Amino acid sequence: MLELKKVKKKYKTKAGEVYALNGVSLTFPTAGMVFVTGKSGCGKTTLLNVIGGLDAIDEGDIFIQDKSFSAFSPKEYDAYRNTFVGFIFQEYNLLAEYTVEYNVKMALELQGREADEEEIDRLFKEVDIEELRTRKPSELSGGQRQRVAIARALVKRPQIIMADEPTGALDSVTAKQVFDTLKKLSKDKLVIVVSHDNEFAEKYADRIIRLVDGRVVEDITFAEREIAGNVSEQEDTLVIREGAQLSEREKDVVATAIKERKKLEITENPSYREKCATGKVERKETQPIALKNSKMKFRSSAYLGVKSLGVKPVRLVITILISALAFAVFGLFDTIANFNTARILKNSLLEKDSTVVANASYILDEDREDKYGVKVSEQVIERLAEETDGAVKGIFDFRLNTSGGVYHSASILEITESDRVIGKSYYANTVNGFVEFAPTEKALKEFGCRVVEGRYPELLYDNNRIVKESLKEVAISTYLADCILFYLNGETLNGKEVATRADLIDKTVCIGDGNYKIVGLIDCGEIPKKYDVIKNLPPYDANYYALMEDYTAYIDGGLHKCLFVEEGYKNAYKKSEKIEDVFYGGNNDWFLNVEGVKESKKAMGYVYNVDNYDVDKTLLFSGEYPQSAKIPVADDEIFIHYENLRNLFAKEINALEDEDAERVASLFNLFAHSSRDSNREALKEILSVLQKEPRPLTAKLKLRSGKTGETVEKDVKIVGVYFGVDSSYHVDSTRMKIMMTPQLMDELNVYSKQGDYTKILFSAQSVKKSADKIVEYFTTDEGLSLSWYNNSVLLTIESNETMIRQASKLFLYATIALAVFSVFMLYNYISTSIANKKRSVGVLRGLGACGKDVFLVFLCESLIIAIINGVLASAFSAFGCLFVNSYIKNTMQIFVSFALFGVRQVLLITGMSLLLSVISSALPIIKISKKKPVELIRQP
Repeated sequence: MLELKKVKKKYKTKAGEVYALNGVSLTFPTAGMVFVTGKSGCGKTTLLNVIGGLDAIDEGDIFIQDKSFSAFSPKEYDAYRNTFVGFIFQEYNLLAEYTVEYNVKMALELQGREADEEEIDRLFKEVDIEELRTRKPSELSGGQRQRVAIARALVKRPQIIMADEPTGALDSVTAKQVFDTLKKLSKDKLVIVVSHDNEFAEKYADRIIRLVDGRVVEDITFAEREIAGNVSEQEDTLVIREGAQLSEREKDVVATAIKERKKLEITENPSYREKCATGKVERKETQPIALKNSKMKFRSSAYLGVKSLGVKPVRLVITILISALAFAVFGLFDTIANFNTARILKNSLLEKDSTVVANASYILDEDREDKYGVKVSEQVIERLAEETDGAVKGIFDFRLNTSGGVYHSASILEITESDRVIGKSYYANTVNGFVEFAPTEKALKEFGCRVVEGRYPELLYDNNRIVKESLKEVAISTYLADCILFYLNGETLNGKEVATRADLIDKTVCIGDGNYKIVGLIDCGEIPKKYDVIKNLPPYDANYYALMEDYTAYIDGGLHKCLFVEEGYKNAYKKSEKIEDVFYGGNNDWFLNVEGVKESKKAMGYVYNVDNYDVDKTLLFSGEYPQSAKIPVADDEIFIHYENLRNLFAKEINALEDEDAERVASLFNLFAHSSRDSNREALKEILSVLQKEPRPLTAKLKLRSGKTGETVEKDVKIVGVYFGVDSSYHVDSTRMKIMMTPQLMDELNVYSKQGDYTKILFSAQSVKKSADKIVEYFTTDEGLSLSWYNNSVLLTIESNETMIRQASKLFLYATIALAVFSVFMLYNYISTSIANKKRSVGVLRGLGACGKDVFLVFLCESLIIAIINGVLASAFSAFGCLFVNSYIKNTMQIFVSFALFGVRQVLLITGMSLLLSVISSALPIIKISKKKPVELIRQP
C-alpha cells in the first residue's frame, strides 16, 4: 500500500517560494486505476514524481508497504524505482540510440533478470508492437512510442504503474487504445495516471483526485451500479441490454436517441458509474517485496557506451584526432626526454641485423679508471657464446700485445697504393685478422657465409707435425677479392693477369709480415645498396662523409675484411713459430727504481707470467735453479730481460777494462742475434763479470695511473734474468721487461687472463637473441668491456648526450603541457557528452539504474575513446619517431636512431589516456549523480 502524509514540495522561483504540493495526504489501493487531474501547474506531475522517487519532498512522509521514504538511502531510492515502479512518461523518454527491443529489455536487465523470450513476445503482442522490435524510437509514431513505454514499464512486473499525460500527444483513437491497455492492467496493479483529460478520467478511472494549487480539492471514487431495466439513457449514449425484449416505451426511447444521434451501446449487463467521496481505503495484506538493487551487466554498459559514441560523430572524431596528436607528441617527446644509451645501442645492433665485431678491453680498477685494450682468451669467447646463446668467434693476429693497441689491421702489400682515386673509400686495402671455421657448410652458415670459389683452407700434418705450407693458405671474402681487383686495375699478380674473382684462386699476396695463398672465396652477405654511391666518389667527399663513416663501420663490423682459416690454425701457428704469451701492463706509468742505480727507467709496456715457463728460461744472479717443472719464485721476486742488464749495470760496464768490455759486448750481441735457446754459459759469464758478489737487487716497483695520478708501490727483489722468450725485434734496452708471478700481476692490476683474440665476432643470431647482454658489455664500468669495432654509434650517442640531456628538460615541460592539454580535451568532450545525455541519464535513473550503473556506461564510453585515442596516438608517435630518425639519418647524416618508440611509450600513452578518461568521466558523473532524476529528465 502507498500512503502520503501531509506531503509538501516547494520550488524557488523569481517570485519567491511556490508550493507544488501543500500538505497532501492520500492513501492508494493496491490495485485500480487512479486519475490525478487539475489544471497545469496544480502539482499533478510533482505528485507523480515524489511518489515514484524521482524527486524528494520537503515535508511530510511517504510510505510504501509501511516503509518510510525518509528512511531510504539514495541506493534504496534507486532500488525502489527498480522494484516497485514502472514509469510511462509523457515524452516517452525512450533511449533514442537503441532499438525498441533493447529499450524494453534494459528495464528487465536492471532487475537482474534474464529475458524470457516467450514473455517478451507475449508482452509485445499485447501492446501491439511485435513488428517494431528492431526499429529505433525515431522511426515510430507517437502511439507506437507510448506502447513501447508501456511495454518497458510492464516488463518489470511492477506493483505501481505511473503514467504522466500518456495520451497528451496522441489522437483520440490511439489514446483510447492506450487507456484500454492501462485499464486492463489496473485489475491487479495500481495504475496512477496524471491527465488533464476529464472525459477519459470519467470513463476509465476507478478514482479521481483533483488538485488545485498543490492541494487535494476533490477525491472521488466510482462505483459500478447495474441498471434494472433494459435501456439506460446516458448523456450522449444509450445503453441497451443485449438480447432483451423491449417494451413499447423502451422502443420509443431508442427511437428518440437515434433521432438525437446518440451513441448506442449494447452490453450484456448495462450499468452506470456512480460517484462518491473516497472513504477509507481498504488495506489488503500483501507479501512484502524485497527491494532489488540494479544489476546492469558490464557488456550492456559497454554496449550503451559504444552506442553513445554515435551521437555526435564529427565532434568525436575531431576530439580524438586532436587528443591523439597531443598524446603522440607527448610520446615522441618522452622518447627524447628518456634518452637511454643502452637502449639506443641495442636498437642499433638490432637494426644492423648481421654479425657484429667488437674490440675487447678490460677495466682493472674502477677507482683508477684504468681501462685498456687486451687480447682475450678462448675462455672469454666460450663464456660469451654461452651468455648470448649463439655462435661467437674470436678474430686474431700474431702481433704481441705490448701497447694495449689490440685494434690491429694489416695491409695487403700488393694493393697498398693505386693510381685510382674514384672509389678508394669503398675498397679497403687492409685486413682485420684471422678467423677460424671448421671447413663445413654448417659452420660458415651460422655467420651467413658460404664458399663460392675454390675451397676452404685445411691444415695438413706429416707425422703429427704441421706442414708449414698449409699455414700459408687462406680464404678471403668476395669483398676483399673485389678490393684486390680494384687496386690492381688490370695489372698482373704473381706475374699473371687477374681480371675476375676466380683468377685470384691460388694467387699469393703479402699481408702484414707474411705471404698467403688465396685458396677460396667466401660470400659474407650482400653489402647494402645504399653504399654503392661511394664507388663513384673521391676520398673524403664532404657531402658524403657521414655515409662513408657508416660504410666503414659496416665493413669492419663483419667478416668482409677477415682471413678465413681452419679451426686449430692459431695454436698450430704459435707452436710452429714459437710465439709466447705476453701481457700488457695497462695505461699507467711504470718505474723500477733499483737501489744503487741513479737513473730510473720507465719499467715496462708488458710482462710475462712466470708460470708459463720453466727454469731453462731463467738464470739467477746467484746461480741456477734445480731442475723443476715450475720456477719457484716468490711473489716479491721478479726477473728482468737480459738486455736490461745494460741499464742495471751501466756503471759496472763503463768501468770494465777494454778486453772485458769487448767480451761483454760480444756476448750481448750473441744473444741479440741468436736463437731463443741461447748459450747459458755465455750469460753466466756476463753475470760473473758484472756482479762480483752474486745477490738479488733491491728495487721499488711503482706505477702511477695516467688518469688519477694515484701511485702504487711494491718492494721487490730482482733475482735474475730471463731469456729465450722475446724475439729479437721486441728487445728494447731502454725499457725494463719483467717476468713475475700471476699473484704479483693481479696485485699490480695486470690482467692475467689475456689471450690471443684482438676482436670478438658475434653471429647475427647471438645479436638478435642477446642484444641486451652485448650492450651490457658495451656499457660496463668494470671487468670485461667491449666496444663496437670502428662503429661510431656509441661515440655519436656520447657526443650528443649532453645536448639531449639539456633538451630533455624542455621536452619534459612540453610533455607536461601537452598532458594538461590532453586532459582538457578529453574532459571537455566527455563532460559535454555527459551533459548532452543528461536526459538519458535521468531515464536510466528513472528505470531504477543506480549511480554506479550510469557511471559504468559513461566510463565504458570514455574507455573506448581512450583506447582509440591510445592506439592512434601510439601509431602517430611511432610514425613521428620514424620521421625524426629518418631526418637525423638522411638530412643530418647521423646514423643513429635517437627517438626510439617502444613498450614504455605505448604503456605511457595508453595508461595516461585511460587514467584521464576515468578522471574525466568521474568528475561530471559524480556531479550529475547528485541531481534528482526528475531534474535530469526535464533536460531538453
